[in-house]
This record gives sequence, C-alpha cells and structure tokens, in this order.
Amino acid sequence: MNRIALRQSIMRLPMVIGGMSEPNPPKEAEFDGQTIYLGNYYDYGFDAENMILENAALLGRMNDENLMHGMPPVGGVVEYIFVPTTTHYLLFAALKLDEMMIGESFPAEAPIAWMERGTSEYDENEAENEENWNYHAQSLALLITHFRNLFSYHEKSDTIDQDFEGDLLEAAVKSVKQEIDSRNSVS
Repeated sequence: MNRIALRQSIMRLPMVIGGMSEPNPPKEAEFDGQTIYLGNYYDYGFDAENMILENAALLGRMNDENLMHGMPPVGGVVEYIFVPTTTHYLLFAALKLDEMMIGESFPAEAPIAWMERGTSEYDENEAENEENWNYHAQSLALLITHFRNLFSYHEKSDTIDQDFEGDLLEAAVKSVKQEIDSRNSVS
C-alpha cells in the first residue's frame, strides 16, 4: 500500500493494475537555469553505489490525511531526504501510511526528483570540501520543483492542507503557495 500511495500521491504517476508498467519518462522542469527531473529515478539507471550517504540529510516531514484515496482515505507521513551522489543530487521520499488503517508495514522509498551536479564527474577535491559544503540551495530547488508538481492542481494556496515540519520544507511550500496566489491574482 505504501508503494502505491508513493507512486500516486507523491510522484503523481498513474496507477497500474495487474502487472508492471513501462517506466514513465521523467518530467523536466527548469529552476534557475538548472534542469530538474521528476519521476522515479530507480527507473533510469540509478546506481546506489554512487550515493554519498555520509552527506545525506533529512529535510523534513509532510503529514497528510489523504495519502491513499479511498473510503475512508488513509493518511500518513512523508519524509524528504537529500542525498548527493557522485553525479547527481537526489530528493528521496519515504512514505508510510497510518498503521492503524493498513497494519504494520515498512515505508516505501524512492528518489523522486534529481538534478545533475555542477561537474560531470565526482572530483576527489570536491570530496575533501563536501564536509563543509551546504546543500541548502540544491535541496530547496528540488523541493520547490517537487511541490510545484505535487500542488499544480491547486487554484488557491489555502487549499493545501498538509502539515509540514522542517525549515527547508516550510520555505519551499511557502514559495509554491506564493506562486499559486500570484498566478491567480493575475488571472
């Protein structure tokens, strides 16, 4: 159930009944001149060996009462984790539905947004500087792009009723809400 909710509610991918689907091509979005891809990076040659786990960071959580649509809807928590690799910056989502509704389960995890690093290959000099490196700009770009996609159907920002924990998540959601409100004030 967690995997279905992650694909449908967070990645906004279509539901597949009765088998496997071909990977959907990733959506491309521009953020400050950088191309950010949205989808399931597992489908596009993701190599876990390239992850730099010591620099991974929990960015925050989103609590949503309607992660799995149905009668009644099932809520849960989505954790957002930033993970650099030798070639990309990744935004992972880990979704866990309310166990009171579905029973005991493990969270479903997937890299849901990614962008290439500034250099084409990981540089050893870069590795030495990474412990002092701040990933806020990259994390914020990935989060804003993800939330633009996630909330693209909202016509008013006050209809976004999820709860957010974490400074970067709150900043990204605030930015997207402002975009929604300014888009509608122009209309």
